[in-house]
Amino acid sequence: MTIDMENNDSTSSTWKIFLVDNDEPVMNIAFDALEMIRKNKKIIVEGKGEMCSKAVAVSNILTERMLKETAKFGKIDVDSEMLDDGQLISTIKLAIVMID
Repeated sequence: MTIDMENNDSTSSTWKIFLVDNDEPVMNIAFDALEMIRKNKKIIVEGKGEMCSKAVAVSNILTERMLKETAKFGKIDVDSEMLDDGQLISTIKLAIVMID
């Protein structure tokens, strides 16, 4: 899933959010994310709950294997959000940018 997100940085306009939200194999998800980052030059890989570790794995595959020396991590946010039933769920957002 992708979502446009305005960036507060005046040098760039729109970040694409890549939401890790299914039980596909990590490499399949990484290839989908690779396609998105090649088109947009910057993405935010996001995971919630049990998908946090998968979001980190996808991000590492992108930066360490697929885009080695051509992409880097930007800001990483680790947080939690309250569900309607009062339960807390962990969230992670990993910004990845292509290096010029």
